[in-house]
Amino acid sequence: MGPLVRHALLSTLALFAPEAAAQGDREEAAPPPEPFLRLLEEDEGRTLRLELAVRSFTPIEGEGPELCLAAAMHIGEPGYYGALQELLDSLDRVLYEGVKPSALGPGEPGEERDEAARIGVTERRIRFAAVAAHRHRRRTGDWPGSLDELLEEAPLAVAHRLREAVEDGWGRRLLYAASGSEDSPIEIWSLGADGQPGGEAAAADLALSDQSPLEEGELEEERGIQRQLADALGLVFQLDLMDHSGASWRNSDMSVDQLHLELEEAGVDADELFGMLSGSSIFSKLAGGLIDLIAGTRTGGAALRIMGVEMLARSDELMSMAPGELGSMMAVLIRNRNQVVVRDLAATLESEPELTSIGILYGAGHMPDLQQRITSELGYAPSGDRWLPAVTLHLDQLGLPLRQVQGLRKMIGGQLDLQIRLMQRMSGRSRSER
Repeated sequence: MGPLVRHALLSTLALFAPEAAAQGDREEAAPPPEPFLRLLEEDEGRTLRLELAVRSFTPIEGEGPELCLAAAMHIGEPGYYGALQELLDSLDRVLYEGVKPSALGPGEPGEERDEAARIGVTERRIRFAAVAAHRHRRRTGDWPGSLDELLEEAPLAVAHRLREAVEDGWGRRLLYAASGSEDSPIEIWSLGADGQPGGEAAAADLALSDQSPLEEGELEEERGIQRQLADALGLVFQLDLMDHSGASWRNSDMSVDQLHLELEEAGVDADELFGMLSGSSIFSKLAGGLIDLIAGTRTGGAALRIMGVEMLARSDELMSMAPGELGSMMAVLIRNRNQVVVRDLAATLESEPELTSIGILYGAGHMPDLQQRITSELGYAPSGDRWLPAVTLHLDQLGLPLRQVQGLRKMIGGQLDLQIRLMQRMSGRSRSER
């Protein structure tokens, strides 16, 4: 396994793996909580099972709803996501992870939108809906007859975002028409601030036909690094199976614009990160090609599956020592986004006192910091764990002799130990240079 593949996997781990710096910024931080992820060995080491926790919390004093921190892996087996969906759908409210496209709103959380901001939101949402309509035509051969049809037939990965994007900046449904003509096959527009045709300034209509034509790059559906890894490991991508559109589900995350700004302020190349996740960056394409190449051989495929499970199981160690730019990225991805979740959770506790259960669905790496926040800031304490198997790997079913597979696992473990030692030294030098 070369450094390119390790970096690809490490970057994917960064989406849900813990980062010590995100907790270390606080004075007198509490001891870390019990892990939310564990690797079990069965059948004398022939079977590896990676499990994630759904941890319950109850108020230390007084009354309040039960909280459930549902640690998620963004790639796993279909049965895992089915069990997670069933569990979360049984709760009164679910706050879930999902960085919002820029079309879903500008500015800082809680910032009041002025008319110029509402116009900007509307223009971006019109374009977002237009891209979805073009992709619908590429999938089905026909333009959607209405926004409702577009929503009904959209892939799960984008459906929950699209539902918000079909409203303009004033909370009104966008208007849609499909003419079928080659020059202008669809039109999407808003009636502006006054909700009436025509008008001037903020009351003026805003239409897709007034914008620059969509570019081919906007219409491509890239296979991001997460889907590439899921395919190579014989797993599935979370957003392709889980339905976040239920009435009790609420998106609780930053927008792309907010995250981009905070990453850049932390000295992180945000464009490279988003390009890797979407599959559009050069690195993502190279890494994806190499992953596909390795996965296409018996030995390479077995090694990649073993490495994926081992790296996921040891993500605490790997990511807690992330040096340099990767460490700065983790501080933003974990700490800053967790602040949004806890703020939304506190608002939900205050505004919906009738709720008896609230779930938080986020990557496993967010959970140690989230647990410390809800125990120290909201007065909750852990009350129990439920473990869900996310990945099961049968070493004697990888198409190679068991002894060879065990040798691969030992070699990969040694490489990971070496990687951890190198990162420890790099992190030590980084701290000494401050």
